[in-house]
Amino acid sequence: MPDLIEDEDQAKSYVQEHVSRETFDLLNAYVGQVDKWQRAINLFGRKEAARFWQRHMLDGYQLHQHLPQECHHVLDVGSGGGVPGVMLAILRPDMKVNLVERDQRKCSFLRDCVRSLGLSNTQVVADDVFVIDPLGVDVVTARAFAGMNPLIACLIRHGSKNAQGVFLKGANWFQELPLALQQRPDLVHTIPSMTDSGAVILTINHADILGLEQELS
Repeated sequence: MPDLIEDEDQAKSYVQEHVSRETFDLLNAYVGQVDKWQRAINLFGRKEAARFWQRHMLDGYQLHQHLPQECHHVLDVGSGGGVPGVMLAILRPDMKVNLVERDQRKCSFLRDCVRSLGLSNTQVVADDVFVIDPLGVDVVTARAFAGMNPLIACLIRHGSKNAQGVFLKGANWFQELPLALQQRPDLVHTIPSMTDSGAVILTINHADILGLEQELS
């Protein structure tokens, strides 16, 4: 993987070089959906359009590169504008993807994406992730959803026995960790982000945190 990519055109080219033409066409169609809906609801920051590939699309792509080899079912928590959830559904059509989002307007956008892009592997769930029945997924992921405590709770609730949490986190990721995990850095694995200096892709195993569940609650 390359070092930090800060240029919009370079980010788009990097993704294009690593996917099939059909997949890239779907990713472009998703960007078109975002542009259309952004005029009606605030999916992303108003100034994000000029760097959408560098800031968002590359973020989703790099997370996809670090999914476990045997991953068949993903839960994206607080899916919002579709990064990374919709992107994962495009990049991995063999994988079932649950997009959980409480905001009804954003759910309408997500459903439109699923329908327009033909993402038959994807289900939009308009509810609170802590209310719905456990899903037994292989991976729980999120971006800009919440601190680590709620994300760990999601992993415990919805992860299968061998599940992983794979999260896009900013430069303050260590401070977000509960004290029990700060004291066990061997249980937390990080990969430097391609999009933001100091940011990381943070992974943690469901099985590793079960022994700390009481301390994490």
